[in-house]
Amino acid sequence: MRRSGWADLSLGRKGVVVVALPLVALVVSTLTYLWVEREEDRLQDEVAHTFEVRDEIQQVARSLLDAETGARGFLLTRDESFLEPYERAADELPSGLERLSDLVEDNLEQNRRAARVEELADEKLAVMGQMIGLANRAETVRRDELLAESKAAMDELRVELDAMRQEESRLLAIRTRNVDRIKEIALFAVAGGGLLGLLGGLAAIAMFTSGVAKRVRRLEDNARRIDQGQDPLPLPPADDEIGRLGRQIEASGRLLDARQSELHEARRFLEQLMERSPVIIFRRDPKNLRTTFISSNLERILGYTPQEMMEDEDLWTESIHPDDLHGVVAQTREALEGGATDLTRPRYRFRRKDGDWVWLESVLRIEYVNGVARDILGYALDVTNRHRIEQELSERELTLSTILDTSPDVIVITNELGSRRYVSPSITDTLGYTPEEAIGGGPEAVHPEDRRLSVEQIRRAAAGEAAVRARYRMRHKDGRWVWLDVRAQRFVLRATDEGKKRDEIILYAREVTAQVELESELRRARDDAESSSRAKSEFLSRMSHELRTPLNAILGFAQILEMEGLDDFSKDGVEEILKGGRHLLDLINEVLDIARIETGKLGLSLEPVQLKDVVNESIGLVRPLATPRKIVLKGPTDIPSNWHVMADKQRVKQVLLNLLSNAVKYNRSGGHVELTCEARGQGHLRIKVADTGPGIPPERMDLLFSPFERLGAENTGIEGTGLGLALTKVLIEAMGGAIDVESSPDHGSRFIVSLLRVEEPVDRVTVVDLPSAADPSVRPSRTLLYIEDNLSNLKLVEHILARRPEVRLHATMQGRLGLELIREHHPDLVLLDLNLPDISGAQVLSILRDDVSTRDIPVVIISADATRHQIDRLMEAGARAYMTKPLDVQRFLDVVDESLEGDALNGSRNEADDSR
Repeated sequence: MRRSGWADLSLGRKGVVVVALPLVALVVSTLTYLWVEREEDRLQDEVAHTFEVRDEIQQVARSLLDAETGARGFLLTRDESFLEPYERAADELPSGLERLSDLVEDNLEQNRRAARVEELADEKLAVMGQMIGLANRAETVRRDELLAESKAAMDELRVELDAMRQEESRLLAIRTRNVDRIKEIALFAVAGGGLLGLLGGLAAIAMFTSGVAKRVRRLEDNARRIDQGQDPLPLPPADDEIGRLGRQIEASGRLLDARQSELHEARRFLEQLMERSPVIIFRRDPKNLRTTFISSNLERILGYTPQEMMEDEDLWTESIHPDDLHGVVAQTREALEGGATDLTRPRYRFRRKDGDWVWLESVLRIEYVNGVARDILGYALDVTNRHRIEQELSERELTLSTILDTSPDVIVITNELGSRRYVSPSITDTLGYTPEEAIGGGPEAVHPEDRRLSVEQIRRAAAGEAAVRARYRMRHKDGRWVWLDVRAQRFVLRATDEGKKRDEIILYAREVTAQVELESELRRARDDAESSSRAKSEFLSRMSHELRTPLNAILGFAQILEMEGLDDFSKDGVEEILKGGRHLLDLINEVLDIARIETGKLGLSLEPVQLKDVVNESIGLVRPLATPRKIVLKGPTDIPSNWHVMADKQRVKQVLLNLLSNAVKYNRSGGHVELTCEARGQGHLRIKVADTGPGIPPERMDLLFSPFERLGAENTGIEGTGLGLALTKVLIEAMGGAIDVESSPDHGSRFIVSLLRVEEPVDRVTVVDLPSAADPSVRPSRTLLYIEDNLSNLKLVEHILARRPEVRLHATMQGRLGLELIREHHPDLVLLDLNLPDISGAQVLSILRDDVSTRDIPVVIISADATRHQIDRLMEAGARAYMTKPLDVQRFLDVVDESLEGDALNGSRNEADDSR
């Protein structure tokens, strides 16, 4: 419409045209909005459909993973609760896969993948079902094949599911963009319609009021508003020069607002960046070095606000450490005078506002205009932690260097071929060479007979064995051979630039020439002693046989003669023969017992012995000896039933019988013998046997425990051999106890026996479950079974294993029940005592090793029997280790850790094989 035509129109027609314009715009906007809304609903439905497909894919994948995890948990633990995810997946997966196929039926490629997923899911569930069926069978090969099939099916399932997810993600992105685009169209349609209606109304007002003059004044106002940073007022739509000018002003205003908004956002981002940055940014005046700008993170890093630093001209320099200030200022002045543009300062100390000193490192850039410094821009970084770490590293390097230089051991760093790249200075004292002379080379300095051993040691260390130890000879610079004890350990150097690793071997060598010679002498001495011991044992064995054989005939025929009707003279003679023969037999037995103890051949079964029972039994046996002589034999009536001693029960009774019978035999008629018991401190029990006999002269006390010494009793007519007290002392000391005597002439004697007190054992099976509070990410949970009938030993091991909270301890006091528990629970380690109430520990070990299901369980023997023959026999029978009582706690923990780690390593290897 031309402007001249519009000016000629009447007011009514102008009104009709102006009013019709917004109405048309409103109708168009409404129709457009309805179309856009319908299209938006359709696209939203497509997006929702895509999300539903993705959720269904995720549900199928989750069900399969839960089923596989449950099946593997069942295979590892045999706990049927792990099968719940597998069973749930078997029930729910078919319907889920059917829903997935229905959802993607309009997409040919997705429909094909859904069919393949359904096929693979059925195959996966079938394989897992077969694996579960073989869980309790020893078909390892078939289980490995099924694991491989399961893994292959799962890998292909992941590929197909990932492809479906990626396709749905692609469709989701496309449909989301379509929704966004249709929303933009709706927005533009509504905005356009509204704007047209508004402009139409404004045009009507403008036409009927002020016309062009008002439009011009509005343009003037808009220009002023833009200049003041305000938004321009809307103008009526027009296509003449004034209308175009108004639109250009409005566009300029919008562009200016956008630029200001961008500038504000950039400034805000820069401020946040500087606030969070560890680098302090500052600017200084090169004339007086006054700070003209400093970043806001100053307060966070150094405690000062930017205002404090800029208002106080001297604050920065006053905060620098006095020892560093001169260097910092002088360096800046020299840079300004020399026209330098970049300056990196060495580290200097700076006092924070709270008084602490920190180390700063700064970089300066000086800007010049016409050769005159205009500005100094700087960056400062707090490097206190780095400085401390570098100092610690320097100190560690110095410490390590000092250790290497002063260590008596020769420390060598070599490669796998034995070529030395470092040798410590101590080699001069050991082999006579300087470190420089020893660098390089190989095993040629090793004795020819030992070279293979040294090369094998380095090879084993390079293969990863820990602390490989060997002993071999090396030639001294003066030509003699020197024995060295060498430990080898691999360590890995990582080159930080290239990221490559380099394996090297570190050797620790110590001269042991004197020790080797001493060990050689000791071996010779030991061989001589063992030869002598064997000869003594053979002599005792032969003497026992030679003495007992004729005694058997003498006593046998004498007893036959005693049965005959002999006259009194012959009967007395036979009695004397029997009396002498039995006395000789007792003498032989006592001599052999003493000899066995001295040679370590007398077997003692040390266990908790109830003191009350053995005392009452001994008194009951001796009482008939006291009655004919009217000797009062008194024993304790209040011995606590929980008093137990660590001893051999038969040997304790033998000791008490010796002491009580001596107290009766050497007592006066009508005398007294009293046995009492008392606790001595926390660790011992004392047994006292007192008599009213003639006592022992002080000058003869030293001979009291000597064999065959009767201290004059041989002239009294009282029978005896003089070996009873000697044997008693040897037996008490062999059981870890002690014996003492107090005596005075005419006032009797008192013998005092002290034995180790132990806690009361129990007569029933006890199962101890130690609570485990360990973090499962440090170590895996392990199960340990202890077969032991001694409660004190059980409690001791329980307390020791409290240091290993990941270990669950079970205990039983019977061998056969222990075998049942082992077969039922299959523990990771078995601790086994030898003296059990039903079957021996050796039998338990033999049964375990003969059973296929238990032969691989490690067994550690814990026994008081420390004889080499016993140890060798059980180690050959399959024991992992043999430990003697009393336990060395640290050694015990080491053996338990090594046994469990070795079993865990085998298990991890089996799991790795299964996963393949």
